[in-house]
Amino acid sequence: AAGGPDSPLVVVQVRHLGGALTRATAADGAAGALTEPYQLFCLGVPVSPEVSYAIGQTFAEVRSALSEHLTGRRAFNFLSDDDDPTSAFSTPALERLVAVKSEVDPRGTIRSNRPVSRP
Repeated sequence: AAGGPDSPLVVVQVRHLGGALTRATAADGAAGALTEPYQLFCLGVPVSPEVSYAIGQTFAEVRSALSEHLTGRRAFNFLSDDDDPTSAFSTPALERLVAVKSEVDPRGTIRSNRPVSRP
């Protein structure tokens, strides 16, 4: 789904996780443990609108080919522009982040390109 000489992807990685990533406490921050055994990472360079479109199509093909193995969780620092940032957190962590944001910034003064809100 991702390979071949005409692929618009320049990087396709299946990264092995595990070890310390699977263990987390509340002191480790909101992201918590990554219990998934692998992380899929794909990269394309959108040098033109046509290549950008082809990259999106290939991403979709890769996700479809691996759909039975994907949990839907995304590492926060690997989110793409159209990914939902709430997919990077467990429900309890997300609730805690929303509560902190509401308490510390009730008027929404602090803004982010990756706002976290209730799912």
